[in-house]
Amino acid sequence: MEGKALRVGVVSDSHGDVASLRQALRQMGAVDLLFHLGDHYRDGQRLAEQMGVTVIGVAGNCDPRLGSSYELIELAGVRFYVTHGHTLGVKISVAELVQSAARHRCDVVLFGHTHVPQIFSDRGILFVNPGSTAYPRHGTRAGYAVLTLMDGRVSAELGQLN
Repeated sequence: MEGKALRVGVVSDSHGDVASLRQALRQMGAVDLLFHLGDHYRDGQRLAEQMGVTVIGVAGNCDPRLGSSYELIELAGVRFYVTHGHTLGVKISVAELVQSAARHRCDVVLFGHTHVPQIFSDRGILFVNPGSTAYPRHGTRAGYAVLTLMDGRVSAELGQLN
């Protein structure tokens, strides 16, 4: 029997720009859960209060040391490794991130820090970086990602703020 699809929003690097988060959430449409991948992850907590969405956040390099730099979470039979990425050197290479994800036997990795959106697979693991809602880099646009989880499968797409 097939289950209901779970829609998950992913944002990162909002750096205090809650308006860009609100816009991202509006453009995503209805989501069951929102991940904020750090650098002002408390912006996500503010959004949760204002818009009534459940938000899970991890701390980035610009966050006070009040949160974890990564979380391992299972949703709908899918194992997630959720991190900002700064402690794994993702601006230089994703090699350490890939090794860590494989070590934790994850299906999906959500990471930020680079402010550059990307989706790729390595070792059978799906990697998703939504870029930055506030300060995109390297010619990219401000954006977010949306994941759809159903029957143990995950699809991901990137979106750009209008």
